[in-house]
Amino acid sequence: MIHSLVLLVAAGPTPQSELVDLGERRTAIVENTVSSRPARTIRLLDVADLTGADRLAALRDAIENDLLDEEVRYAALERYLAIVENGEIEARANGLVHAIETFCDPAPSAGDLRIAVPTPGELIVAAPADAQAWIDDFLASMRTFGGLIDVDLVVFNAPSGTAEDVWDGRTAVVLDEGPTRALLQRLEGADDTNRVQAPRITTLPAQPATMEVVQETPYIKDYEFTVLPGQDVEIADPVVDVVRTGTSIDMLAIPLAKERVAVEIQFSQSSAEKPYEQFVTTLGRSGAPVTIQLPEVKVARVDARFELGPGQSIALSVTDPKDADRDMLVVLRARRVERADPRSKLDVNFGPVGRER
Repeated sequence: MIHSLVLLVAAGPTPQSELVDLGERRTAIVENTVSSRPARTIRLLDVADLTGADRLAALRDAIENDLLDEEVRYAALERYLAIVENGEIEARANGLVHAIETFCDPAPSAGDLRIAVPTPGELIVAAPADAQAWIDDFLASMRTFGGLIDVDLVVFNAPSGTAEDVWDGRTAVVLDEGPTRALLQRLEGADDTNRVQAPRITTLPAQPATMEVVQETPYIKDYEFTVLPGQDVEIADPVVDVVRTGTSIDMLAIPLAKERVAVEIQFSQSSAEKPYEQFVTTLGRSGAPVTIQLPEVKVARVDARFELGPGQSIALSVTDPKDADRDMLVVLRARRVERADPRSKLDVNFGPVGRER
C-alpha cells in the first residue's frame, strides 16, 4: 500500500529545503541542492506487512485487550519484547532500504535517491519518477512472493583458459539452463580440473546473507615485554594473531517480476603459502633473539550484480590466488522457493496472538 502523501520537488538553480508534514509523529526535511537533478517525488510508503511491524502492532493490541485471557496477553507480551530486543523488524526495514539502493533500475544519480526510515513500518522515499515506479514493482514482488531464495554455487579449480569460449574474456556471464548443464559437465570431465566445493545458501529476500568456509591458523605476530617490578628481568610474551584463509560469500537477493531474481554477491578466495616467512630480531634490553612470523595472504575477489530468470545461472571466473596459471570458476544458480501463503513467513516468525474469548 502507498499512502497518499506525494510531493513534487522540482530542480532549481539554488539550494532549497522542502518541509514535508508526514502526520502527527514525524517531519522530514528533504534538500534539493543540484540544479541538474531531475524532478523528484517524495512519498511515505507503508511497508509494515514486509517488515513485520503490522504483526508487532497486533501483538501490542493483544497485550492491551482486556477481553483476552491473561495467559494469552502474557504470551503476547513475551513475544513482543523478544521481537523488540532482537531488532528483527529494524533489520528487515534496513534490508528493504539496502535492496532498493542496490538494485534500483535505472540507477539514480548520486543524491537523487534518498530513503529514510521514520518507523520500522514506513519508508520515506525521495526519487525520480522512474525510480519510484521500480520501487512500486519491487515492493509488489515482495508482497506476492513471501518465500525464500535458494542459491547454490559450484566452485572449480581449473587451468587458465578452461572453457574460455564460454567467458569470452569476461569475468561473469549469464547462462540459460542448457548451457549451464553443458558447462558443468565439461568442467567435471576436464583434465586437471577439480571440483573444490559446492556451498548452498537459503535466505530471506532483501536480507543480507553470509557464508564462510575458512581455516584459522594462529601465528606469532609480535612480542610484548614486561619488566618485573624491582628486578632487572624481562619477560617476553608472544602476541598471537590468526590468519583466515578460504572462501567467503556475501550475498543479497530479491524477487522481481516474471519469476526473476536479482542477486548481488561478493565472492572471495584467500590463501597463505606455508611455511610462513620468518623474521628474526632482537628485542628488549637483553638482546635475546625472537622470531616473528610474516604470513602473506593472497585474495582473489569477484563482485557481481545480476538478474536471473527461471533456470538461468551466472558463471564467474577469477585467477587462483595461489597459482596465477589457474582459475577459480564459480557457477551460481538462484531460484525462488515459493510458499502457498505469502504471509506464512511472518506467521512463522511472529506466531499467533491468540483469540478473543
